[in-house]
Amino acid sequence: MSTEGGKRLLPDTYGVVRGAIAEVVGLVRGAAFWLAALLPLSYLPLLQAASLSFAGFTKLLVVNIVALLVGHSYRNEGGGNDRGRPN
Repeated sequence: MSTEGGKRLLPDTYGVVRGAIAEVVGLVRGAAFWLAALLPLSYLPLLQAASLSFAGFTKLLVVNIVALLVGHSYRNEGGGNDRGRPN
């Protein structure tokens, strides 16, 4: 393998890894966004059934706050594209 071929391999590999990381970050942000949006729907049924203690409710609230922080930058700008990327 020539030196020139070796120089091309590193940027190509870097681009693939960078793209894969960006994809994973987008998926995590999307999942956190939807978790933050849908998790509050479980509050009232759990409290009404008295199956949730104050400590459990506090933990659920903390999970919701963390999901809000992680998923706050998720955007669905793609006109139906569910990964938050423009078409």
